[in-house]
Amino acid sequence: MSTQTPAAPSPDQRIAGSEASARLGEHVISGDWQLTPLAVLEDSRCPVDAQCIHAGKVIVLADLANGSQRARIELETGKQHQILDVNVVLVSVLPPKKAERLIHRSDYLFIFRFQP
Repeated sequence: MSTQTPAAPSPDQRIAGSEASARLGEHVISGDWQLTPLAVLEDSRCPVDAQCIHAGKVIVLADLANGSQRARIELETGKQHQILDVNVVLVSVLPPKKAERLIHRSDYLFIFRFQP
């Protein structure tokens, strides 16, 4: 069984009310907002090939900017974050974690949603 890796997104991906993806250092743009994931602070997800008591989470440090407004934020998977004048959700993180495989910094792909 083979697994497919998602196609690499463009460095600046624009979204309008839907989901968009970015790797570390790439930008997601929604309206006047630009979100840039900078670092993975925590990846405690349960490996897909293991049994865990809880699912775990990913926390990503990101830069959110809108003209003169800028904030460094920590986004946790599945939680809505109200920052400045925008709601941001880190919907999911790829690739899935596996017990015997290290995820390299360049492998991470983050799926975000901006909400009104």
